This record gives sequence, C-alpha cells and structure tokens, in this order.
Amino acid sequence: MKVRVGNLHPLLLMGGLIQVGLLLLITLGNLTLNSGVYVALFLGLFLLFCIAGLIVTGQLQNKNYLTTAKPGSLLIIIFFAVLFRLTTIFAAPTLSTDQFRYTWEGRLLTQGVSPYRYSPDDPALTPYRSEIWSLVQQRETASPYPPLSQIIGATEYLVFGDSLLGPKIAAVLFDLLTCGALLWLLSIFKRDLRLVLLYGWCPLPIIEFGQSGHNDAPMLFFLLLAVGLAVKQKPTTSAIMLGLASLAKFTPLFGLPLFLGLWAGKLNGWNWKSWFLQPRQWRYPLLTLGVVIAGYVPFLLLGGGAIGSVFEYTGTWRDNDSLFFGFSYDFFGATVAKLLSVVILGSVVLVLTFHPRLSQTLSLPRRLMLIFGTTLLVASTVHAWYLTWLLVFLPLVYGEKGFRKWDNIWLLFAMLVQLPYLTYAGNLSLYNWIKYVEYLPLYGAILWGIVVESIMLIGNKYKTRLLAKNAVETGIIETNKENRHLNRKNLE
Repeated sequence: MKVRVGNLHPLLLMGGLIQVGLLLLITLGNLTLNSGVYVALFLGLFLLFCIAGLIVTGQLQNKNYLTTAKPGSLLIIIFFAVLFRLTTIFAAPTLSTDQFRYTWEGRLLTQGVSPYRYSPDDPALTPYRSEIWSLVQQRETASPYPPLSQIIGATEYLVFGDSLLGPKIAAVLFDLLTCGALLWLLSIFKRDLRLVLLYGWCPLPIIEFGQSGHNDAPMLFFLLLAVGLAVKQKPTTSAIMLGLASLAKFTPLFGLPLFLGLWAGKLNGWNWKSWFLQPRQWRYPLLTLGVVIAGYVPFLLLGGGAIGSVFEYTGTWRDNDSLFFGFSYDFFGATVAKLLSVVILGSVVLVLTFHPRLSQTLSLPRRLMLIFGTTLLVASTVHAWYLTWLLVFLPLVYGEKGFRKWDNIWLLFAMLVQLPYLTYAGNLSLYNWIKYVEYLPLYGAILWGIVVESIMLIGNKYKTRLLAKNAVETGIIETNKENRHLNRKNLE
C-alpha cells in the first residue's frame, strides 16, 4: 500500500523533518568549527518551524490540505516538543562556554566556597581546580549568576560531577516544565492549546537549552508560574514565584511593576494612586524583593560578599550589542550609552505600568513581552538565547490585533540572531555586516510601524475634527433653515 503525503498528518510531517535536522546537528560535532553549516541548518529548521506555526495558526486556511483539522494534533505537538529537547542533549556543547562555568561554580559551592568571593583564576582556588577549570572563560571575573542558578549548578555537580550533561539535562527539564506551564496558561487565557507549538517547536530554545544548557530555562518557568498565579488572583504565591525567577536571572525584575495591578486584584486596569495610599498592597512586591534578598543570605554567610561580577557584566561587557547601544557608545561613550538605555527602558516600564488605557487593554504577557523586547533593543549584550524571553510569551499573545507584524518581526530576529555564530570560527571580519543584517530589519520594521501608526493617528484626529466641524456647520445650516421657515409661518 502506497502512503501519500496528503494522507499524513501535516504536523507529523513537519515534526519528522525537524527531527531529521536535529539529528544532522548532532553529526556536525563541533558547531563552532562548522559554524557555516550550523547556521544554514538552523535557518532551515526555523523555516520548517514557521510552516508548522502557519498550520496551527490557520494562516493557510482554504489554500491547501495543511490546515485540515485532524485529530491528535496536540499529542503530536507535545510528543515532538519532548523528542526535540531530548535529542539535542546529545549534541556537543560547542556554541557556548557558559556550561563550563556553571559546572565549575557548582563544584565550588559543593565544597563550601562562594563563587562570588573569588574569580576562577584566584590562587586561593588552586586546591579546588579540576579539568573543567581550564575550560572556564573570563577567569578573571567572579560569578555574575544569581543564587538559584548557583544552587541548580551545585545540584547538577552532585549528580553528574564534571560532566557537561548536568547543565544540559537541567535546562531541558526546566524547558519541558515551561512547555507544561504554557499549556496551563493557554487554558487560563482560553486560547487553543496547540499554540504551544509556537514555543515548543521553535529551534532557538530547543538548541540553546538542550545543546548549550543555558540557565535562562529556570527563569522562564518560574516567570510563567508568576504570571498564571497573578491572573488567578493568587498574589502571594505569584510574588514568591517572581522572586524565584529573579533568583535564576535578574531580568524578571524589569517586569515587577506590571504585576502590581493584578496583585491588587484589578484584572482590568488599576488606580495606582489609591494603590500607593494602601500600604497593605506593598507587601507583595516587598515579598518578591524579600525572596531575592533571602536567596543571597547563605552566600553572604559563606563570606566575601554576594554581588560577584554583576555590576561588571552590566556595566562594561559588550557582545552583539544592539544598534542603538552601539551608536550611542560610539558617539557619547559607555556611561551615556548605558544611561540612555536605562532611561528608555525605564520610560517604557512606567508607561506600560501606569498608562490607564494600556494597563486595561494589554494583557500581562503582552506587556512583559514589550518590556523584554525594549530591553533587547537597547542592550549592550544580546545573546541568541535572550530571545527566549520573548518567544516564551508568543503562544499567549500571537494573533492579537495590532501586534501580528510586531510578533513576526521578532520571529525574524530570532532567526537572524544566530548569524553571529559565523564569527566563532575566527572570521571576525564578518561581524560588521552581520550586525546590520541582523538588526536593520528589526529596527526598520519598528520605526516604520511607529511612523505609520503616527500618520494614522494624526489622520484619524484630523478626520474626527473635520467630521465634527461639518456636523456643526450642517447643524447651523439646518437651524437657519428652520428659523427661516418659522419666520415665514409667522409672517403668514
């Protein structure tokens, strides 16, 4: 019996092709040395993912068999989301050196030494050195990673030792939990559960977590829990989850103000003035900050402070920086560039928090996505896996009126953000043009959108005024006609 392509479930076909691509990824071995082949393979995987996304979102409806509603779609999506992540665990971790530091710092913590106290090349750590130490990069700086990441790293080391499987397996487990949390949130927001594919099948988190083991995965999981619990009107546990997310990575703290309204019990906007006048409402953000502070206390007890190289990382490091930061740095210097970035990000946070119409009409996931998107637009460091901060919210917001182009351009950026890996083989001359290919579509689309929206807004205001003026003039004319008619009657 011959099996026709049209008889196959379309998602089964797309999932099978993506799986073949991930198996090819494993065969490449060192992806840094084969960066050109890797990037080409990633672009192909991303296009397959986009086709699968089009199937689920129904954008090919009535055009071909791909959108035929067939049973088992959700099971197929979940099956492949799990399979993809388990597959990438076996890929050589050659795109990033972060997992070496995770393992090294986990080793230190199991020995009772705070990773914040010493830099890896400090002579005081000589007795603790192992084979993994020689692979750690930036050995002149102490750890920049928050406490929960350190505790997870120590747990990995206790189970796997110096093996790099530890960070990869931990990241995959948390990423799978994130997919589960997305299914929960999709049910809360009453959206089609199959939209989980928009994150579950995306090659970027699959590879960056499964292959490289980045510690953003725990942050995303706890952040989604915080969002869901806030929407379910459970402010205490939501505040705790947000604190845990911030202990994995500090990024969620940028979105802390957005939770205040929901924690106050206001699902459709909130009166921030009355909120400030009710100290009992302050307990939730204070609880989040308290969780963060409590996470650092054990490391303070180990001695040597607990800040590590956080300020050094945020203040001086540059890697694949945004065009905005790059130009600001070149024209005004590092201090002014950082200050401008902080002012822009802070302004966006304030607007999305306190603007009455925006806080009412935009969901919490959408506003968080806007804040994290702004963060990347002005950041001095933009690694590929930072895009997971936005991608994780895509199933919850994709298709919203007025934002589809915004979401699609970020998907394009999530694909192009892999281009800097082409320079990892040592060909740094590529970096100059790669940066523009990577960023110009993003900035161009956003600026064009702002211009078009501004023109439409001005046009609508002008049209409204014109209609009002015509209405007034028409009213005056009609009134004059009625007056003349009455006058004639009176004369008669």
